Amino acid sequence: MTATLLAAAVVLAAPTPLDGMLVAPQVVELGAGHRSADLVVTNAGAGAREVAATALAWTQEEDGCVTLAPAGDAGIFPAEAVLAPGEQRRFRLSSWTPPRDREAAYRIALRITDVASGDAVTALVPAFAAPERAAPSTAVHVACEGPARCRVALVNDGNVRVRPERIVLSAPARDGTLWESELEPWWVLAGSSRSWDVRVPPGVEARDVMVRVAVGVGELTASAGLRR
Repeated sequence: MTATLLAAAVVLAAPTPLDGMLVAPQVVELGAGHRSADLVVTNAGAGAREVAATALAWTQEEDGCVTLAPAGDAGIFPAEAVLAPGEQRRFRLSSWTPPRDREAAYRIALRITDVASGDAVTALVPAFAAPERAAPSTAVHVACEGPARCRVALVNDGNVRVRPERIVLSAPARDGTLWESELEPWWVLAGSSRSWDVRVPPGVEARDVMVRVAVGVGELTASAGLRR
């Protein structure tokens, strides 16, 4: 699958002189036992583009805050290249110490510069190195403190990442309607968790609130009492 640079996880101002840059795939996967995988960058624009590539180790806090730092166990070759209009180049992500027990998470940073104008943006492409054997394990929890606030936690005890498709907190309202709050889904890396604090409006007086998480072909659920 080929995607525009925007779909590869960068938000660009529109219009931009870097329109026309394509990257594939959207997520780079190093399979179990494999030490390298390629990211293909294509200059479909009208002018020359300089591309500088860096491998960054990716960690994430429970509130979703991302930390990126130079990867000590992976690298990109070539580190730099100038692409003429219509030119395509492969950038190879290599892992020097493939993970055994837990998936390793990276972002490939692509600093793309328009040679003529000097304008530049950075794209961050997710990349993962698989463990020897995948053991997924994900659970969802919800706890309500007082009458107006609930915390939803998605806990990934497995050794591979999970990316929920939809997370919805719901409860019947006093007027007979169903109150729903849809939370923003995002990656939950192996061995980590993600939590959301949700305010519950005064009109919701149900004994329980329910959270539903769509993950792959299944659904995770949890409920908690709401004290008024």
